[in-house]
Amino acid sequence: MGGIGNDTLVGGSGQDSFFFDAVGGSSSDVIADFYSPEDSIRLYTSRFSSLTPGALQFLASSEDELNGAGIIYDMQRGALLYDTDGAGGLAAEMFAQVVYGTRIAADDFQIFSGLAY
Repeated sequence: MGGIGNDTLVGGSGQDSFFFDAVGGSSSDVIADFYSPEDSIRLYTSRFSSLTPGALQFLASSEDELNGAGIIYDMQRGALLYDTDGAGGLAAEMFAQVVYGTRIAADDFQIFSGLAY
């Protein structure tokens, strides 16, 4: 987990979990070494309030729209965006970035109630 502002997150060998409880503004972290399906991204409803634990809408494109709140992976930019209403556009805020070409799937995300710490 990074702190306030922009951070670079690096996992160790084996399974890593990257925790996020901030969205937009001055908080956009880079995950330097995400490896699917071994690693996971944990999102907390304290900041990702439109998400429901155990259920995630995920879209690996910046061209389409979600059917409700969810996560968009813009593969061209390596950007992970939180969309509060599913309409894309300005409503989607970047919370993290991965290295170009990183494979990410819906199963790589875990949604938890409350705070990360």
